[in-house]
Amino acid sequence: MLLAALAVAKIALGYSWFRVESASMQRLIPEGSLIFAKRVNESEINTGDVIVYECKDKTTITHRVTKVIENHGGSEYRGFETKGVENAGNDLFIVPSLKVIGKVVYFTPGMGNVLLAAQKIIPIILAVLITLITAALLSRRSKNNSRVAPKPKVQTI
Repeated sequence: MLLAALAVAKIALGYSWFRVESASMQRLIPEGSLIFAKRVNESEINTGDVIVYECKDKTTITHRVTKVIENHGGSEYRGFETKGVENAGNDLFIVPSLKVIGKVVYFTPGMGNVLLAAQKIIPIILAVLITLITAALLSRRSKNNSRVAPKPKVQTI
């Protein structure tokens, strides 16, 4: 049910959800938290906001914006200097606005770990249920096939 609600939030409302997998933002957003990021226009991202962005290797990072750079790299787009609050310095690269997935609008500590556990256990539960249902149906079929037809009564004259 929770997974279905999260899917609807992503598709219909422009929200994405992520599990925080490192401690780079620990004081602000603890490792294992479930975060919700809303897709926003780049002009709505300011210094101090926490954003989720995609790296070249398709991983996602959640860090705080420390500086907004207009016309990044001579383009019409913005770029963002970012930093994990636990890290000593800014990240070594500028995040182009086109790589920003969204601005963090809500998080729940620990819920990311709960969701991860649920994602791992749901396939196991489904496999067990399918096995039990299949066994019950086969058992029922076997009982139906093994019934012996009653012997016809023979009348003697």
